Amino acid sequence: MKTYYVTPSDITFLWSDCPCCFYRKVAQGIHRPSGIFPKIFNKIDKAMKDCYVGKNLRDFSSDFPDAVYKYPDQWVQSKPLVVTGKDIQIVFRGRIDGLLEYTELGTNGKPIIGVPDLKTTEVDDNVTPMYGLALHTYAYCLENAADGEFSAQNVEKLGLVVFEPSTYEHVAGEEPKLNGTHYWVEFEKDMNSFKEWMKTLARVLSNDSPPEPTTGCNYCRLLEKQIQQSETAAVK
Repeated sequence: MKTYYVTPSDITFLWSDCPCCFYRKVAQGIHRPSGIFPKIFNKIDKAMKDCYVGKNLRDFSSDFPDAVYKYPDQWVQSKPLVVTGKDIQIVFRGRIDGLLEYTELGTNGKPIIGVPDLKTTEVDDNVTPMYGLALHTYAYCLENAADGEFSAQNVEKLGLVVFEPSTYEHVAGEEPKLNGTHYWVEFEKDMNSFKEWMKTLARVLSNDSPPEPTTGCNYCRLLEKQIQQSETAAVK
C-alpha cells in the first residue's frame, strides 16, 4: 500500500495555491523550486515562543485567550487514513507551534485545549483564512494520533497569534526595537467540513495524474515547458 505524507504547510502554501503543485510534490515527489525565506522570520518566531512559553497569554493582552502556552515545536503525526477501494493511505504530520491550555474546563472536567499558529504578517482577510485548514489538520493529528505519537483531547479552539510590525525605534545608547501589534485571530472548529475536505484530498491523491493547474501558476507553466523541451529533444 502506498503511503502519502501530507504536512500542514503543504496544505497552506501548495493546496491553497495550486492543487496540481500539491499533487506533484506529495504523490510524485516533484518539488517546486525553493523560495527565499528570510531567516529573520524564524528568529521572530523563536523569540515569540520563548516569550510566551509557560505563561498565560491573557497576562499580555485582554484580547488574548485565557490560556497557558505550552509544547512549542511539538511533533505530531496522525494514524494512517486508508482510502476505501484504493491502494493508498494518507498520513498527516508536522510540528505544531504549541498548545494552549485554557483555564476553562470542557464537559469532561479537563482544560479546553487550543492550537495556535504564530505568524509575523499583516492581518488580512485574504491571507489569514488560508491558515484555517492547516490548524484543522493539526487538530486532527492530535485527536487521531498514531501509536506512540503526541496526542491531545478537548481540542476546541484554533487560532493565529499574529505579530504585525509597525515601527522601528532606535534611541541613542540603547538597543533598537521593532514594535508592532499583536492579534488573536480565532477560527471556528468545524471537523465535519474538514472531513469533507479530506474526501476531496483522497480523490485527488487517488488519481494517476495531477489535477489541472491553477490559472496563472508559473511553476506549472515552467514544468510543462521543461517536459515539452525534453520530449522534443528525445524525438531528435
